[in-house]
Amino acid sequence: MGCASSRLCLYTQCAAARREEALKQHKELSQELVNLRGELVTTSAACEKLERDRNELQVTYEGFLQKLNEQHHNDLAELEERLKQFYTAECEKLQSICIEEAEKYKAQLQEQKKIDELKCENVALSEKLKLEEQKQTAKEKASLKNPQIMYLEQELESLKAVLEIKNEKLHQQDIKLMKMEKLVENNTILMDKLKKVQQENEELKARMDKHMELSR
Repeated sequence: MGCASSRLCLYTQCAAARREEALKQHKELSQELVNLRGELVTTSAACEKLERDRNELQVTYEGFLQKLNEQHHNDLAELEERLKQFYTAECEKLQSICIEEAEKYKAQLQEQKKIDELKCENVALSEKLKLEEQKQTAKEKASLKNPQIMYLEQELESLKAVLEIKNEKLHQQDIKLMKMEKLVENNTILMDKLKKVQQENEELKARMDKHMELSR
């Protein structure tokens, strides 16, 4: 049988082994804690760097976006100004053409008035000539020719000559009238084009105003 001192010896050895094991675990845990702290420091530094990089990228992005918006607004303003100048020039050009055509139309109306007057005068001369012819026929049947009848015949010939001249003038006026009617037709076409361009200008301006509102 063993003695009491043998049991004490065994207990002491077990306690020492447990302490050694505990110290070993403590040392390992301490080392692991040190490693974790190092990793934490490294991770924190990396996070701070990422945050700084993110802030720098955010500032760069906002600056780029602001410049892009400014350029966009400048381009829109320039385009609007160019379109205004273009359509203003086109409208002025068409208005000038319309004014010119209106003057031609006015001249045509005056020419038409002259033509109407010539027609009335021609009708009056024709009636007068017809009446003189009737008088001459009646006198020829009633009596022989006398100096007065000769005079009337000469007057009748003169009236015929005047009538031929008037007819020629009337023919020339008809030619002018046909040309002026063509000018009126062209003027109507130009007025339609002007209205169309003005309508397109209004529609484009409305679209640009709407686009500017959306851009803001």
